[in-house]
Amino acid sequence: MLRRTSVFALVALFSALAVAVLPACGSYIRQRAKFYITYCFSPASSAPSEELCEAVRSAGYAGYALSYGGSYYIVAACCKTVGEAEALAASLSERGVESGTLAAERLRFELLTYGAEQNARLYEENISALLSISSGLFSCLEILIREGREEARANFRSVHSDFLSLYSKNLSNCFTRPLAALCELSAECAFGAILSRDVRYLSAAVADSLLSLALT
Repeated sequence: MLRRTSVFALVALFSALAVAVLPACGSYIRQRAKFYITYCFSPASSAPSEELCEAVRSAGYAGYALSYGGSYYIVAACCKTVGEAEALAASLSERGVESGTLAAERLRFELLTYGAEQNARLYEENISALLSISSGLFSCLEILIREGREEARANFRSVHSDFLSLYSKNLSNCFTRPLAALCELSAECAFGAILSRDVRYLSAAVADSLLSLALT
């Protein structure tokens, strides 16, 4: 079983790569968040139906509705590399499911209010922690597929603990709601049946939380 290093031991490394936050109005945190996504069906200008999302979930994939760049996507999975995303899209297409890939990226996080500027260091640490968790979920899924649920359970419980710790530090700010949702989703993986589609859904939710995050 893989031993996971606590995500908070890696936060300092991510934070060291970020440009210092400027104290003036219009300042931002410079962090790169990039996700290689395989999606099903054509992107649309409106939110997809629950029936379409459920069809993707029933095949073992995320079925997560993601809004990005003015379009909606039904995420099948977030992948570690663009090559993995393209290979999965090709596999799904061969099975008769219209699929494609998306490289969703965010290069900086604007501090939209004075309160956000006051919380800049905390917010920077939160973003770093979520990026680290996102990366770690790839290993968790690999262990689940390769070694089975019981071997993977300790890793998912560690992920859940990381989310709970983050939530406890953000009880009344712009991270509160997304972290509460991620705590709930990770609990399903930590204490439930641990289905691959649930892990992929959690991974997509982490990506969405970073891509759509408004720092207030």
